[in-house]
Amino acid sequence: MKNPRHSGNRRARRMLSFGPEILESRALLSTTTATETFTGPSLSDLIQQARGGTNTAPAAISRIEQALQTQLTSGPLADLKAGKVSSNGFVTEVQNLEASYEQNLDSQLSPEFPNVNEILKLQGQKVVADVIALNQEASVGLISSATLATDARVAINSLTTGPIDPLNPSLSAYTSATQTFETDLNTIASSLNSSPSSASASASASASLTPGQASATALAETQAFLANMHAGLQVGHPNVSSQVDAAVTTLQSAESGLAQDTAASAQSALKSAVSTFDTAMLGSGGVFDPAGPVARAIARGAFAPSTTQPQSNAALGSLSGTATQGKATLSATLTGSGGGSALAGQTVSFTLDGAFAGIATTDSQGVATLTGVPTSNSVGTDTGGVVAHFAGNSAYRSASATGDLTVTS
Repeated sequence: MKNPRHSGNRRARRMLSFGPEILESRALLSTTTATETFTGPSLSDLIQQARGGTNTAPAAISRIEQALQTQLTSGPLADLKAGKVSSNGFVTEVQNLEASYEQNLDSQLSPEFPNVNEILKLQGQKVVADVIALNQEASVGLISSATLATDARVAINSLTTGPIDPLNPSLSAYTSATQTFETDLNTIASSLNSSPSSASASASASASLTPGQASATALAETQAFLANMHAGLQVGHPNVSSQVDAAVTTLQSAESGLAQDTAASAQSALKSAVSTFDTAMLGSGGVFDPAGPVARAIARGAFAPSTTQPQSNAALGSLSGTATQGKATLSATLTGSGGGSALAGQTVSFTLDGAFAGIATTDSQGVATLTGVPTSNSVGTDTGGVVAHFAGNSAYRSASATGDLTVTS
């Protein structure tokens, strides 16, 4: 399934203040010990200018994004194309490099410039979500291994050439991304069939998915769409971002239930969910309605990014996985950082050894638990095999963490 959601031309960036922001406590959002290390360009010159009152945010963002794009291309993507890693291994390398990237950002920007720091983190996270979704598509035969590599390069290049820009919002970019996403989901719905499919390197458009495969693939695609929306909206336009989150939450609920349906019922349910989502996003009164408030605000130049978004930090802890008889249970606890309270009712996504595992909602104690995840790992400890991610919301910044999988039998 060709995924063009990252294509587009680079646009001039609107200025965003990179002056001193409100000081706040910052904790590293990832506990990953990265095997891929990001070598970050120094921002000391731009930070010094910012302290003097010069707006250097666009230059800082451009410098860091270019470095991440270069290192993703020469590292994980080059390894994938050379056959040095499997598709799952490629995703793991991307996750490790992005985790190191976030640590580098914290060391340079935290706590003085939290908003620019978060904008840059969201750019990295969208690439991670995109390659996870592409890997899931390849695993069920919707795209070939060659297409995975090609589309992964497009996703990586979107760091500097993508149409969605946090400093220069374009309604057409968000509308196009939403339409492409809906097309992808409808392709998944059309691929549902009672005959199970097997993943192959030479996939065709007639790939046949089981309800379980359709559910997992739709959820992975939705996480990628959400990451791209957050990259453009979460920091500068939290109210719009919250409206997108609400529509996505309803969609995810329907996608999660597909695995328990028959193929025919799952196909009908997914198409209905996509229609409901389309109304919420693009219909009359929808988030990106061409005649709606966002469009009008952009048209009159009143959609400028906020530089004082009062988000708090979130933290993922107690991340672990246990497995027996080929099935794993993954668990993570989401709280406000610094010993904050549990965050209930929030969605946490998981990968296991680079493969998309699914999503789970936190309970009253902030614990998200995902059960029944297939694994072929042998008895022992799979160090760093489990990765959890919280996409963030208008109140809390995003958070990621890495843990081990313990296999007992």
